[in-house]
Amino acid sequence: MTHRSFLYIRYTLIVAVLFLTACSHLPIKGQSVTSLSSVPLSRIDSSHLYAADRSGSKVAFADNGLAVVNILTGKRQAFADTSPVAVGWSPTGALLAAAFPMQQSNRVKVFDSQGLLVAEREIPGRISGIFWRSPQELYVITAELTSYRFGISYRLNLYCWQIGTDATVTILHETTIMPSFQEKYGTELLQGIIRPVLSPLGDELLYSKLMNPPAFSPYRKLIVRNLLRSTEQEIASVGLAAAGAMFSYDSEDVIYSDTTGDILQRKIWGGDTVHKLGLSGMMLAGSGGGHYLLTDGHLNLDGLLIATLPNRSESTFIPHGRLLVAWDKILYLVQGLEPDDADLELTPQQLDKLTNIRSWRADGLITPDEYSESRKKLLQK
Repeated sequence: MTHRSFLYIRYTLIVAVLFLTACSHLPIKGQSVTSLSSVPLSRIDSSHLYAADRSGSKVAFADNGLAVVNILTGKRQAFADTSPVAVGWSPTGALLAAAFPMQQSNRVKVFDSQGLLVAEREIPGRISGIFWRSPQELYVITAELTSYRFGISYRLNLYCWQIGTDATVTILHETTIMPSFQEKYGTELLQGIIRPVLSPLGDELLYSKLMNPPAFSPYRKLIVRNLLRSTEQEIASVGLAAAGAMFSYDSEDVIYSDTTGDILQRKIWGGDTVHKLGLSGMMLAGSGGGHYLLTDGHLNLDGLLIATLPNRSESTFIPHGRLLVAWDKILYLVQGLEPDDADLELTPQQLDKLTNIRSWRADGLITPDEYSESRKKLLQK
């Protein structure tokens, strides 16, 4: 690259940043507006194509390629010139996984913090989520579709990839989709509006199964899968329009929206009682301590509305009272919330013991009451 070319590119980037800063504004309304401020970080290809690391110090996103911005300094670094379809940080933030589309497959690449390629692997199907179970263990969820005259063969796969070894695959769900479904809804709904979510403790996966019975309307089953035991629990049946589902801050409950938009909460393994939260919305995000809940742009603190952000924006709470908001193809940083970070500071040994007794509960080896007592004793140490 010539010196003139370098100066031109640098000038173009500076102009783009200045234009973004001058022309971008995130509307925030409500009683907390005076304490909240927002700043645009970057343009973004799609509202869901971003991921922050656990410390909230950097965010990866798709913007005509794969880029990472240091949230503290604003420094931007290009990792790839092709936009990914999914991204995810390792638990320590040392590695970044990104899936890049190929003609009939995907190339999943793992980068270090400097953007250097560490490992890569081809994964077939349409990727709907990338998650890290541990610093070296990566999970990828894909949907494989095969068209026949009688319908579409639909298979939902879970790939487990220990970096440096071959990936193993587990079939989560397999069914045949009727031609009438394809004609009415198209193939995009086959991937699922409800995106898979990993529990805060990293041991369970929340996802949905598409059900298309011949004599009834299609719907989805919300499922929680314990990754240590491969045991599954059905949480609820919801309509195709339902979009929001997440784990509670302590990984014990699932919070989800039903077809009407009501937000419900249910324990995963300790009974089937469903609680209405008195809120509504389809797009959900919760803070690490569980006090803030964002529903379709409505920011609630302990159930009380305190501010309103744009509807259909996609948000992620990050530590120290901050919020990432993707809206109108721009990624914003919102600051000024009271910090509500996760209050479970576990040592690696405590985390290992806790996830083990959670897996025993999922497998029916201990009762929910025995689990609660064991968890209480463990967290008191």
